[in-house]
Amino acid sequence: VVVLPDADMSGDELRAVFVQAGWVFFGFVVVSLAMLWLVRRETQTRDEALRLSRQKSEFLSTMSHEIRTPLNSVIGFAELLSKTDLDSRQREYVSSVRHSGEALLALLNDILDLSKIEAGKLQLEEVEFDLREWVENTLAMFSEQAAGKGLDLCAVIPHDLPVLLRGDPAHLRQVLVNLVGNAIKFTEHGYVSVRVERMPDSIPEGEHGGRMEYCLRVRDSGIGINPAKKAELFEQFSQADSSTTRRYGGTGLGLAISRRLVGLMGGRIDADPLPEGGTEFWFSFACDVVDDPPIIEAAPLRGWRGLVLTDRSCVAESLGESLLTLGMDYRVMADGPGALALLRSGKDAEFGVDVALIDANLPGDSGFDFARVMRSDHRLRHIPVLMLSSVSDEWRVLREIGDMTVGEMPVAVVHKPTLLENLHEHVAVALGLVGTSDTNAVVNEPSYNGLHALVVDDNELNLRVARGMLEQLGGAVEPVNNGAEAIEVAQSKDFDLVFMDCEMPGMDGTETMHRMRRADEANGRDRRVIVAMTANTTVGDRERCLAQGFDDYLPKPITLDSMSSVALHWFGERLGRHRAMPGDAETPQRDHEPVIDAQVLVRMRALQSDKDPTFFIELLAGFRKEAPERLRVVRNTVADPASLRQALHSLKGTAALVGAKRLVAACEEGLIDARAGDLSRVDIHVEELAAELEWALEELARYEAQAHD
Repeated sequence: VVVLPDADMSGDELRAVFVQAGWVFFGFVVVSLAMLWLVRRETQTRDEALRLSRQKSEFLSTMSHEIRTPLNSVIGFAELLSKTDLDSRQREYVSSVRHSGEALLALLNDILDLSKIEAGKLQLEEVEFDLREWVENTLAMFSEQAAGKGLDLCAVIPHDLPVLLRGDPAHLRQVLVNLVGNAIKFTEHGYVSVRVERMPDSIPEGEHGGRMEYCLRVRDSGIGINPAKKAELFEQFSQADSSTTRRYGGTGLGLAISRRLVGLMGGRIDADPLPEGGTEFWFSFACDVVDDPPIIEAAPLRGWRGLVLTDRSCVAESLGESLLTLGMDYRVMADGPGALALLRSGKDAEFGVDVALIDANLPGDSGFDFARVMRSDHRLRHIPVLMLSSVSDEWRVLREIGDMTVGEMPVAVVHKPTLLENLHEHVAVALGLVGTSDTNAVVNEPSYNGLHALVVDDNELNLRVARGMLEQLGGAVEPVNNGAEAIEVAQSKDFDLVFMDCEMPGMDGTETMHRMRRADEANGRDRRVIVAMTANTTVGDRERCLAQGFDDYLPKPITLDSMSSVALHWFGERLGRHRAMPGDAETPQRDHEPVIDAQVLVRMRALQSDKDPTFFIELLAGFRKEAPERLRVVRNTVADPASLRQALHSLKGTAALVGAKRLVAACEEGLIDARAGDLSRVDIHVEELAAELEWALEELARYEAQAHD
């Protein structure tokens, strides 16, 4: 406020006014200088924070590269070594090395993910996915781990819940994997279950479609949590109890990352102790519901009825919802005597039973004993039986079935946790609605047969890993360790693929790629596929490599699967294959199928009797002798389609006799071309047959050793 002096003021009064004005001006100058200092300090603080953030990102990028480079060798050589002829102890050691390397890689990925989230660089996806398949496939990843501890692992997904959604399944899976992994780690006996629910008051707009909020609950019967320390669970590098870290290990990063991810998706995450012991972790998320009628409206098994015999409530509830999804009605019984009493009493006549699903691990008498009793009762023997078993019980189940007569045997063994698609297939076969399913006939494992690859990397170990993997996949490989040599070699030979390390000293991968492209153009060569190999996996690295001119991107550590994926993507048509997509029933992946159909061997072993006690051993020995000879005949008839058809048919029949289903599938692929008179891929077919035969012989040797025990 400025006060103007009056004209009649005295001199003293005027001096007082001017003094006051001077102090006001001085105060204004001081405040202005202070404001300037504060603004400058804030700017410096912001610049320092940005500089530190850049340094942190550069540090993480560098550390990611430096750690992934040796990890690439450790995991890669362990994977290659696991494919060689090892005894049980060596295989156990190799498995430990590989799992340790993968654990270190998972920790590195956790740290990078946390960094991306903190930097605001994590991008969420919007893609369509099936919630039921997503949950089931995630649990399938843990089936062996849970079975090894004797835990029941199951998913309870209401049959009337909309499951075709649009959201970010990859990051949701990261949360679910962390919660299920923790549940299994902290549970010594009992169960781990995943329950999917619709959040209260979450109803999409319209009959179908709209946005809906879901809740996933992961329950276990493990050590539980202290409610007073619950908040600490979701802090970085923290666990509720230090003794937990000493006993079970872990960094405490997983839950912190899960909390951040769920928050980014607009959801919540929390944990609660269960009254009966154990813990329930839950998280919510919202997704758009794709306009899709409930599965129950198109239920393929509507009208059929099933009996579920198990004392595990988790398994019973999971199976029940799956059967309802397929349109079936069902009854649950917890013990064999009670189920038999009910079936024999006739009180269940109105309901009836068309198929029985029996848990192999019933208390008291086993599920196999129950199946034998059913088969011995003329009132019940018409009911087909499916046996439920965990992966870890495979050999015990095979021994049990081997001791049964053909008439006592179950139609099939269904592994827990059950997948809806597999359950549908087995039940349909048991009911006689389809013949013995051939949907497991599959194409060969992706390979590099006939492809010539150049690998460029300055690290000798990386070269050896890449070369070993490519050669194991059937490719011809030439390794070089610098860009100049790569350009020279590329102009003197034809390569289908070039795998280029991006971080070479001197001439790096990007410059080498550009010079190679220019040389190819100058010499009139076709554009070749050049794939960037890099240990940098921070956000944007893939896009950056593609923008620089690379055709594809392969993060380290490389694996056989990632190498195979590149071959399928760029040369699938040439190799006679195409990339299998979800729901592509015509081209399921053979590498996920067993080499040998154990059910066939079980039935063959059951034919062995006191009159012919060596039947089964002689059958396997006969295959070991005849199959290579039949393959030799195939090789000798590759120029004559008619003779080739006959040779392939003969080999197929021999393979089917011992359940070598992948070899049978490979024969069928060759027969398709042979019947059409197409010999253009005959060499590829022959090499596939040789590989499948080798795997079949190796697998059958295990069964033969088991038969001798």
